[in-house]
Amino acid sequence: MELGRPSTPRQTRADRLVDIVLLERRGWPLRYAAALVFTGLALALTGWLSPLLGGGIFMFSFAAVAVSGALGLGPGLLAALTCIVGVDYMFLRPTGEFGTTRPADLLALIVFFVVSLFISGLASRLRRANVVAHDRQVELEKHAADLARAEASNRAIVESLGDPMVVHDSE
Repeated sequence: MELGRPSTPRQTRADRLVDIVLLERRGWPLRYAAALVFTGLALALTGWLSPLLGGGIFMFSFAAVAVSGALGLGPGLLAALTCIVGVDYMFLRPTGEFGTTRPADLLALIVFFVVSLFISGLASRLRRANVVAHDRQVELEKHAADLARAEASNRAIVESLGDPMVVHDSE
């Protein structure tokens, strides 16, 4: 499905839901809920695959932030903060507690947050550009329809004239 495509009668419900979530302002609760779902999936995958990840405990968290950032800056920041809290509580020592005692872990959390801000900012700018492009496309299609109606009206007037008239100048 293309972003920025106007609604058409042939559009499925799933396509319309995606348009609402990605392009319309009223879809903000779904965007924030999706950010929490992506964050939960990232933390679950991290927990499940942590023996294989080694020190890469933020691998899936970056993906959650990138996808959530595509839904807007707010959802991206929510995903980043939720990932920080989740990683701190579940994976950094002491596990099961908030706060870390190791400076390297604190630095990792800070770096993750800074990079997440950058990712969310870029992704949200892309979303805003898609919204503007969608709005402009809808406006352009309205103008094209108006132009087509005006052209059809003018063509009907010209065709109804019948025989052409010739005007001779008396001079």
